Amino acid sequence: MIAPSQGAVLGDKAYGEGAAQEEMGRIGLHSLAIKKQNARGKDQRKDSFLTALRMPFEGIFSKMPKRARYRGISKVHFQAVMEALVSNFKRLQGINTSPIPIS
Repeated sequence: MIAPSQGAVLGDKAYGEGAAQEEMGRIGLHSLAIKKQNARGKDQRKDSFLTALRMPFEGIFSKMPKRARYRGISKVHFQAVMEALVSNFKRLQGINTSPIPIS
């Protein structure tokens, strides 16, 4: 799991329990994952707030193609990485800021 060294991590229901929660706790991150409907300690108001936080980012990923053009794990991985790069470059151009310097 690639994660920041500190802070909070937003996630969907897949990260709401299990190994992902344990790993975030081990690293020292605060989990803001949405809990499943039948999970103990589910707070509907908190989850609706978290959904509103995630909404701007989910809209970006929903515009990307759902089907792979190629066959094979390495080719599909390459396609996904390139689509994410193009999407981010288009957003960067729309934001009208300078690129992040690579050090």
